[in-house]
Amino acid sequence: MTLLINEDRLSPVLDAIYDAAVLPGRWPGVLQHLGGLFNSHFVDVFARTDDWSDYRGIALGLDKADYENEFLDVWCNRNVWGKAKPVRRAGEVLPTWQMVAKPDVLRSEIYNEYLKPRALNEGLRLAIWSGDGWIQDISMLRPWSSGPFEQLEIDLGKLLLPHLQRASEASRRLHDAKAAMELDAIAGAAFLLDKRGRMVRLNAAGDDLLRAGQGLALRDQCLTAISRLDDDRLAAAIAGAGRMHGALREAALVTLTPAPCLKLTVMPIRGGTEWDLPGHRSVLVFVNAPAVMPRLSRQDLQDHFGMTRAEADFAMALMSGCSLADIANRGARSIHTVRTHLGKVMAKTQTRRQSELVRLLMGMEHAKSGVAVEATASRSRRLRSITRGTL
Repeated sequence: MTLLINEDRLSPVLDAIYDAAVLPGRWPGVLQHLGGLFNSHFVDVFARTDDWSDYRGIALGLDKADYENEFLDVWCNRNVWGKAKPVRRAGEVLPTWQMVAKPDVLRSEIYNEYLKPRALNEGLRLAIWSGDGWIQDISMLRPWSSGPFEQLEIDLGKLLLPHLQRASEASRRLHDAKAAMELDAIAGAAFLLDKRGRMVRLNAAGDDLLRAGQGLALRDQCLTAISRLDDDRLAAAIAGAGRMHGALREAALVTLTPAPCLKLTVMPIRGGTEWDLPGHRSVLVFVNAPAVMPRLSRQDLQDHFGMTRAEADFAMALMSGCSLADIANRGARSIHTVRTHLGKVMAKTQTRRQSELVRLLMGMEHAKSGVAVEATASRSRRLRSITRGTL
């Protein structure tokens, strides 16, 4: 086989690679160039965890639904080559004929059920990145009739691999920097997690909340609730938001009752492209808590309305978003006692309904701190900019 490689042929490939470094949406263009260069009708860039519990990718040469719903969901962790010779270190360039003997490939279930009908036979794998429990590689596949990948093509893969590695690293760093800026701009505590609840990043308010031990903790790098009952509900909410391909990802509201009415919004997110690079952000948790939101003090309410200490605490809990049931559970009081407090507070504030009382108190808070409304609007804008999942 003669492989004609010169500067004119390599330049557009390298340009595409470095464009994708700063514009991740252009990775499909990189795959198209690689397919032409290596005479392969299938090329994918693929990332997975070391334990195969999570994986994602984009592909050229297969219908998107076929790749995601069939290959990723059904066959990915039964890949005859990946199972026999998993990526051990970044920098490897390995043809499939060095991974598994052809007779063993022909006998495999994945070959007969999936690869053979699509003429995905001979392959070449470029191991781009390995770290933090993730690996990332690019694979190219072509029919048996095109012949095995020869040494000249392996050498070409080795020539391109450092450029692909630099582009991948740049994409990850830019993605991390963008996520950090957006997370820090959210008013209140916020956490970015992977689908299993492991912490990827948190903002300063989130760090403060964990240090204070107010209902949440970090255990084995996972965001957890201090209460066992609350932790079960939080874990279920994170699992619902972080589901993999083919399942509806759901948002949820979780109230941690032992904490001072800590309310967590758990929602699915996506990165800016159709796939996420290793270390992807899968779940966003942000917190509405008295430690973050109310700016009125107990003394403000006592001085202005003549409330008792208990009545002022009750009013502040309502302002933070707690329901009457939340307040009763937190204080181990009956709902009847809590309703009595509500009646007394409404009488002193000359309001007739709970909603009217909350509007009055929030209006006082906004008057006291002109930044409150803007902070809320700012958080809403930032959430829209980093969340693209199904809510």
